[in-house]
Amino acid sequence: MRLSSPPPNWKGLLVATLGFLTVWLLWPLLWVLLSFGTLHAQESDAAALLRAAPRAFLGGLIRVSGPPHRLDGRYLMRSQDELDRRLREAGWTFDDQMGAARFYQHGGKKLSTTCRQFTRHFSVCEARAEG
Repeated sequence: MRLSSPPPNWKGLLVATLGFLTVWLLWPLLWVLLSFGTLHAQESDAAALLRAAPRAFLGGLIRVSGPPHRLDGRYLMRSQDELDRRLREAGWTFDDQMGAARFYQHGGKKLSTTCRQFTRHFSVCEARAEG
């Protein structure tokens, strides 16, 4: 009489694999829901910020609203450094900072930015050009 080996535990492996794949595939959605759970109550244009979140997470700085081909507008970003770098590349120089407001100048024009952090990973900045 030959002893047979116990049947492999394929059901447990299948359940574990499907569970892993479900979490892995749904992670971006889960991340957005956890990061922006209270966004709708905080922001007036929550849908635009929510759409921009994955691109900002990967790219660092995303324009959410404002006139095209101008720096005025609203930005979603991971850090203030991204906005500073983008402004430096456009020829703006840092002038002053008062609290959360930063001021830049380029020729005779002035630009003010006001940023606030609303999640652990993201900040929203408003940029306004003057003159």
